Amino acid sequence: MGQCSPSFSPGDFRSMPQATGAGWTLSFDTVRWGASLSAWQGGFGIGSMRLPIHAAGELMLLVANDHDAPEPENEVEITLHKADGSKALLERIGRLATKRVFAQVSEGDEVEISEVYAKIRVDDVLLSCTGQSEPSKAGQAVACKIGQRVLVQENGHPIGHGEIETVVNSNEAVVAFVRSGTNPRLRFHWQSFSAQDMSLDDDGGADGNTETGCASFEGSGSKVGLVIVADAQFRNSYELQIDSLRCFASKHNYDLWMLKRTSYSACDMYKDFFFKKHCMVSHLLSERPADYTVVVVDADVVAVNLERGLEDWVSAGTDLQFYEREMTHEIAAGNYIARNTPFAREFLMGWANFELNGRRGPGYSSADNGAIHIHLVESLGLGGSASCSTLYHALKHDVTDLSEYFRFVKCTMDLLGGPKIWSLDGGTQVKIWG
Repeated sequence: MGQCSPSFSPGDFRSMPQATGAGWTLSFDTVRWGASLSAWQGGFGIGSMRLPIHAAGELMLLVANDHDAPEPENEVEITLHKADGSKALLERIGRLATKRVFAQVSEGDEVEISEVYAKIRVDDVLLSCTGQSEPSKAGQAVACKIGQRVLVQENGHPIGHGEIETVVNSNEAVVAFVRSGTNPRLRFHWQSFSAQDMSLDDDGGADGNTETGCASFEGSGSKVGLVIVADAQFRNSYELQIDSLRCFASKHNYDLWMLKRTSYSACDMYKDFFFKKHCMVSHLLSERPADYTVVVVDADVVAVNLERGLEDWVSAGTDLQFYEREMTHEIAAGNYIARNTPFAREFLMGWANFELNGRRGPGYSSADNGAIHIHLVESLGLGGSASCSTLYHALKHDVTDLSEYFRFVKCTMDLLGGPKIWSLDGGTQVKIWG
């Protein structure tokens, strides 16, 4: 197989035969195959993987270090060994970091990814050979749509073929990068790009030769969107669960919003991921049409019944919907429904602000899960909420003793009085399911 052949896939790590067939040699005692490759050598042994280059061109690698150890040896190194015997260090990747690396390569070179006390994750590898047709935008430019295949460039570098998955606005869309093969598990890496970074890939993208650029993006027109807030590590860990949600959203023509920690700079003040999540959902709503409804779910949620849609819940017309957990009899914070109304957006921001307002006690408060209880009883104006607030602020035990935490939760749940719909001024409604 030639490295300039359309079928050459140096980033296909579904199995050892796929990787070795592309030319990789690996020296690790632990390797995990899949949408991305994860590999490491135990202890302080050196683990490495090498790919010989048989054609001149530009090599792109998307590589991460998934090890969280603070030791200085926790680094992934990417090195280019030149055909003349010299070598160049392309990148060092520290703990929990991800880097996209570009290198001009020649026939006879070899790229090496190595680690001493790190965990290598290779998300993508792409070789663009010298002399291959470059994408051109000299031709027509059109409004691109969800579901279309595109060739994406970044800073003038082709970085891969993908599919437009979500339209953020008329000039920005989220692309799901697609590898060779038909397995949906290979669609695992999402990133947003502007219209000028994309060209249509209608012919399958074998050589990237297309003259139709994206001038703008058309929205889906859906009034419902699923929202998942998860960084790359969790997206990889829960890729099968996310794939089920992707299928569910596609079947019912719902938007699927994949937000990450850095999606909204206005939420950078929040350092706790769980509180920041609600800030980002509020800002997402503010960009959507009036009454647009988001169904916020954790990344580990599985869509089991693909036939049944969300209409029974969305059609309720309430501003916010939560549910009570069966086992612990507390309100769940990870999954909820919010309609784009001023009350819902303000409620979500108020929830996020519990990280900043100093009301949490020094003990275990279950982050946003504890905060939602006091935020609900106060926002609904329920009498007796001050007593619950006192219990919340006085939490002092750690996670090994949850007695005072559940005493606080019981105080709020007694005020809420079980599943019901609360109607507030101006037609606002909040529903809690049992």
